Amino acid sequence: MELSLIAASSAVWLTTTIAIIKAMLGLGFVIFVHELGHFLVAKACGVKCEKFYVGFDVPIKIGPLRLPAAIYKVQWGETEYGIGIIPLGGYVKMLGQDDNPLNAEQEAERTRLPAEQQDQSATDETEQPAAAEAAEMPAVAAEQPEPEQSDVGRQVDPRSFVAKSVPQRMAIISAGVIMNLIFAVIFATVAYKMGVQIMPCVIAGTSPGDPAWEQNFPSGSKIVQIGRDGEPDQNLRFTWELRYKVAESGIGSTIHPLDLLLQYPDESLHWHTISASPRLKDRLNVVSLGVRPPMASQLSNQLAVHRGTAAARSQPALAGGDVITAVNDIPLAQADGSESFLGHELLAALATRLDQPVVMTVQRAATGTVQQITVPPAPLMQLGLEMEIGPIVSIRKDSLAARAGFQVGDKLVSLEGAPIGDPVTLPQRLRALAGSALEFEVQRSTDELVTLTTDPLPLEVQVPYMGPLPVASIESLGIAYDVSSTVAAIEPGSSAAEAGLPVGSTILEVQFKVQGKENQDYAEAVFSSSYQQPVQLNEQGSNWLGVHRKLQRLLPNTEVLLTYSKLGTTGSITLATRPADDLYFSDRGLVLVGLSGIHMAGSLGEAISLGFRETAEKLTEVARVLKMLVTRDVSMDKLGGPITIVRVMGAEASIGFPRLLLFLTFLSANLAILNFLPIPALDGGHMVFLIIEAITGKPVDERVQGVLTLIGVLLLLLLMGYVIFNDILRI
Repeated sequence: MELSLIAASSAVWLTTTIAIIKAMLGLGFVIFVHELGHFLVAKACGVKCEKFYVGFDVPIKIGPLRLPAAIYKVQWGETEYGIGIIPLGGYVKMLGQDDNPLNAEQEAERTRLPAEQQDQSATDETEQPAAAEAAEMPAVAAEQPEPEQSDVGRQVDPRSFVAKSVPQRMAIISAGVIMNLIFAVIFATVAYKMGVQIMPCVIAGTSPGDPAWEQNFPSGSKIVQIGRDGEPDQNLRFTWELRYKVAESGIGSTIHPLDLLLQYPDESLHWHTISASPRLKDRLNVVSLGVRPPMASQLSNQLAVHRGTAAARSQPALAGGDVITAVNDIPLAQADGSESFLGHELLAALATRLDQPVVMTVQRAATGTVQQITVPPAPLMQLGLEMEIGPIVSIRKDSLAARAGFQVGDKLVSLEGAPIGDPVTLPQRLRALAGSALEFEVQRSTDELVTLTTDPLPLEVQVPYMGPLPVASIESLGIAYDVSSTVAAIEPGSSAAEAGLPVGSTILEVQFKVQGKENQDYAEAVFSSSYQQPVQLNEQGSNWLGVHRKLQRLLPNTEVLLTYSKLGTTGSITLATRPADDLYFSDRGLVLVGLSGIHMAGSLGEAISLGFRETAEKLTEVARVLKMLVTRDVSMDKLGGPITIVRVMGAEASIGFPRLLLFLTFLSANLAILNFLPIPALDGGHMVFLIIEAITGKPVDERVQGVLTLIGVLLLLLLMGYVIFNDILRI
C-alpha cells in the first residue's frame, strides 16, 4: 500500500513539475514577444540594440554565494542576447536609452560621437556633392541618417535612440504593447481552432438559502446569456464568464443585479433577474448566487472513492476513470454535445434510494467493458450530538412553505406535536412522512408560537452540502434554516453520552486524529497534512454542517477531538463515530470529476473572430480591475505576483495546451495595459514624455525625467515586493 501511495505521489509531483515548466515557458514567451516588438521596430528605425534579455541580468550576492547575472547569454553581431537571473520581466537596451536615471549622464556621454567623427561630419556638411553627383550615389548611402546636433552644439550618434524623430521613438516604445495584442489574438485563435476544454454553465444544483435556490433554478439548466445585450451562447464558461460576472456584481458597497437567460432541461428559455447573496461579503469578501458547478459521472483518477465508505465496499471494486452510465438500469442523461453523463443526475438517483443497494452500470476505464457494480447503502456516521436549530433564512419561491405561511425568521419548534429534533437529520426523517399534510409549530421573532399546516409533501430528496454557510434545507417544503454549533441534546448510548459532553455546550474546535500508520500515510498523500489540523468553527467558513459531512468520509478508527465551551468553561473530549440504524448518507463516498466540454471553432474565420473576442474581453477585464483598484472597490490584497501567475498557469497547462494559450491571451492583455500606464519607467511613461516633446517641440528636461523615472522605479519595486509578499502568504 505504501508503495502505491509513493507512486501516486510521485506521479502527481511529476505532473505538477511539468505544468510549472510549461507555465514558466509560457510566461517567458509572452515577455519575449513584448521585447521582440521593441527590438524589431528599433532595428527598422536604425537604432543600435546592445542587449536583448528575457529576465533581468542583475548580479546577486548572498553572503559568500554569488549568482551569475545571466543564466545564458550569447553575443551575435552588435547585440548580446540572454536570459537574466531575475525572471520578473525583460528589456531591450538601446544606445542612448536607459531606464535607470542614475546612468543618465554616462548614457548621454556614450551617445556622443568621437571628435574625429564630428570633424568628418562637419567636413561632409561643407563639401556636399552637387545634385547630379548625389543622384549617382548608392541609395543606401543617401538614406544614412545625419548626425543630430544638440542645443549645446555636440553631435549624437545617429544610431542612438535619442537621435531618432519623435514618431520613430513613439513607434519603438509602443511596439511591445502592439506585439502583445497581436499575439493575444494569435494565442486565442490557435486555442479555439484546436478546441478549448471548458466547464459549461450547467447548473448542477443550488445551495440552500442562496438566491438561485430561492428562485428555484432547475438542476440541469444551462446559462446561455449574461446580461440583456448580445445573443445566447451555448459555450459560456462556468469558471470564467459566470464566476467573473457574479464576483464583479458584488464589488463595492452595492450589489448589482444580474440578468441571466436560462435554458431549462426541456429546452425552454427563461430570463431571471437575480442579485448575489451578501451573507459572505463581510467575512470572506465574496458574493454568491449559490449555483453548484456541473459534475460528470466519471470517477476521479486521483481518488475514485473515499476509503472506508460504502463506495469502497462495492462489488466489484470501482476504479479511477470509470464512468457510471445508469443506476438500476435507468440511464443517466448526457450533457449537450458531449459524451459525458451528468453527475447531478447520479447523485439524485442515489439520494432517492438512500436505504437500498444500487446497481450501477459502469464503463470500465481499464478494460473498456461495461459492468454491473453493486454499491451498498451508507449508514450515517454520528457522534450522538443533536444541535440547536436556527431560524429560517430563506423560503423558496412558489413553495409549499410559502403557501403555508412560513416566514423568514421563524424557528421550527415541533413537527406533528413532537420536538423538531436534530436539524441535520430532519430532512431525511421527513422521508417517512411523504404524501402527508404536516403540522409544524414555529416560534416567530415576536416569541409568538404559530401552528402552520402544509399541503402533502413529496418525497424528500436531500441535497449535498456545498457550504460555506451553516444552512440546511427541507427541499420538499422549500425552507432553508441555520444550524448552530450548540448542543441541544445528546443521544442516549452514543459516544458523546459516554464521554459526558454537557448539553448546552458550544463546539469551538474540531480535530480529526487518524489512527494507524497506514491510515496516516493515506491521509497525508490524499488530503495533505492539514487533514489532522484543528479547525475552529464559526458562523461562516468552517461550521457544524461541514464537520458532519466530513464525518461521513472519515478514515477507519479516526478519533474526533472536540473543544467546547459552556458558561465560560472550556473543555475537550475525544469521540468516535458510530453508524446510525435508520439514517443514511446519499453520495456513498464517490469522487466525481467536473463536467467538461470542448469549444472548437468550425473554421479559421470563426477561430479568428473568437480570438479577437477573447482578447477584447480580457482587455476589458484588466481595465475594469484597474479602475476598481483606483476607486478602492478592490483591495490591493487581491493582487497576485509572479508566484500566483505561475501557479495559475500551471493549473491551466495541466488541463491542456489550448487552456494554457487562453491564459497567455489574458496575460498578454494584462502586460499590454500595465505597460502602457502613464508611469515613468514603463512604456506608457516614455510615451507621455514623447507626447509632451511633440507638442512643445523640445524634450522634457533630463533632470525632471530622471527624478520622475526614479520615483516610478521605486513605486514599481514596492508594488512588486508587495505582490510577491501576497504570493508568499497564499502558499
